[in-house]
Amino acid sequence: MSPVLPPARPTLTWAGLVTGARWMVPLILPVSIFGLAVGAVAAQKGLTLVELSLMNALVYAGASQLVALGLWPEQWNGAALTAIALVTLTVNARLLLMSAAFRPWFGPANPVIAYGALLTLTDANYIAGQRYYAEGGRDLGMFIGAGLLLWVVWIVAPIPGYLAGRLIQDSRAFGVDLVMPIYFSAMVARLWQGRNDSLGWLVAGLVGLAVQRWQGGTVHVVVGSLAGMIVVALLTPATKEEAGR
Repeated sequence: MSPVLPPARPTLTWAGLVTGARWMVPLILPVSIFGLAVGAVAAQKGLTLVELSLMNALVYAGASQLVALGLWPEQWNGAALTAIALVTLTVNARLLLMSAAFRPWFGPANPVIAYGALLTLTDANYIAGQRYYAEGGRDLGMFIGAGLLLWVVWIVAPIPGYLAGRLIQDSRAFGVDLVMPIYFSAMVARLWQGRNDSLGWLVAGLVGLAVQRWQGGTVHVVVGSLAGMIVVALLTPATKEEAGR
C-alpha cells in the first residue's frame, strides 16, 4: 500500500496576486455601482465621509453594510443596536460555511497567512477561488489579490455616491431607498431551490410584517428571518426522507 501523502503546501507569490486581481477586473464596474448606492444611502443617514470610509475599510461587507444603513435609526438605543448586530450577523453567517470550504487549500498554510487571507473573503473571490483550486491552482496570492483589489474598489467607489447623496434632499425621489430591497430580492431569487424556500420566504415576510405593525422599529427583520429559517429547517428533513424512499 502506498503511503498517504500530506496535501501540498500552498504558495504565496507576486504572480498569484496579479492573477487574482486580473480575475476581478470584470467585477470592478458592478461593485462600483453598488458602492455608489451605499455612499448615497450613507450620506442620507447622516454619516460623515470619514465614517463611511472607515466602515468600508474595516467592515468590507457590502451586503451587511447596506442592511445596516437601511436600518440606521435616527436615535440610537439598545434595541436598535441589537437589531442591526443580529441582522448583520445573519447576513454574514454564510461566510462561516464559505471559509470552511477553503480548509483543504488553506489548511497546510501558515496560520497567519491563511487567516489573514480570509479577511479578504467575499462572494466574488470565494467563487473565483473555488474555481481556481478546482483547476489545480494552489497559490494563495490568487485569493488575496482578488480580495485586495475589490477592497480598494470598495473603499473608493462609495465616495462619489456619498458626495452626490449630500446634494439630494429627498432620497426617495431618486429611488435610493429601493436599493436594498431590489438588491436582496435579486440575491434571494438566485438562491431559490424549491418549494421549501418559497414557504420559508412567505412565512418570513408575513411574520416580519406582523411584528412591524405590532412592535415597530427594526426588530421585525430579525424575527421574520428567524421564523423563515425555522420553517425551512423543519421542512428540509422531511423532503430528504421522501427523496430517499
